Amino acid sequence: MGHYLNAGGAAPLVVLVIVLAAEIGASFYGATASQLDREGVMAQATVLSIEQEVEVQRRPGQIGEIEIVHTYIDYEFQTKAGEIVQDQSKSQNLSQIPDVGSFFTVRYARSDPSVHETRVGHFQSNTDALHWISLFFAGVSLLCVAVFFKIAVRNYRRPEERRHRAEASQA
Repeated sequence: MGHYLNAGGAAPLVVLVIVLAAEIGASFYGATASQLDREGVMAQATVLSIEQEVEVQRRPGQIGEIEIVHTYIDYEFQTKAGEIVQDQSKSQNLSQIPDVGSFFTVRYARSDPSVHETRVGHFQSNTDALHWISLFFAGVSLLCVAVFFKIAVRNYRRPEERRHRAEASQA
């Protein structure tokens, strides 16, 4: 095991932590997505107010500045049970800013209207993306394990290593 870790075998452990984090995130998103798939109800939300904030970023090595426009949209919708739900959505660099008083579709969970999405399918697409990310990093991790194991075995079989082990066993 020492040869494996000396060959850099601890790197896959770091990658596996990334895989674990992505899967934990996917499970949270997946729980919300499945709840919305099971009991999702569509409703029309009304835009109550819009606020924009401009963030200016300057990146090292780049000439000029980048402007990112954050748009905060306050909205409300009414459930079929008559409950009014108010919330805020944050987006970046929207191509079309809705007007105050305009409508858009939301999907909410019948049992808990506070669980809702303003872009239908948003939670599911994030869940899918997190699964693909974790699959990619799991593949990278397996590749690292194979490479580092091969290096460790090659080092283990070197003549000077064999001689060193033989001397250690005789002592």
